[in-house]
Amino acid sequence: ELIDLQSAELSFSSALAIHPAYPEALLDCAHQLDRRGRPRDAAACWRQYLQHERRGPWSDHARDRIAALEQQSENDPHPTAAQLQLSAPDDEWDT
Repeated sequence: ELIDLQSAELSFSSALAIHPAYPEALLDCAHQLDRRGRPRDAAACWRQYLQHERRGPWSDHARDRIAALEQQSENDPHPTAAQLQLSAPDDEWDT
């Protein structure tokens, strides 16, 4: 599973190197980083995503995740993904 996550992260990085404003890649990258327990990197991806997609359910989700990640990092500078209680809109991954 770790190899799959690393492969996915490499794919997102490659897509973003070609098209840095690609919302779907930013969204997927933020999800993966969030799930891998990398809150600072995930929050940065969520912020980038919001620069290009300011409306809609995923934008609301991105704002919620940023707030949760910031709150968590204030309480614990090294949170795990499980501690962050990850959630997504009902239509998760349907972009």
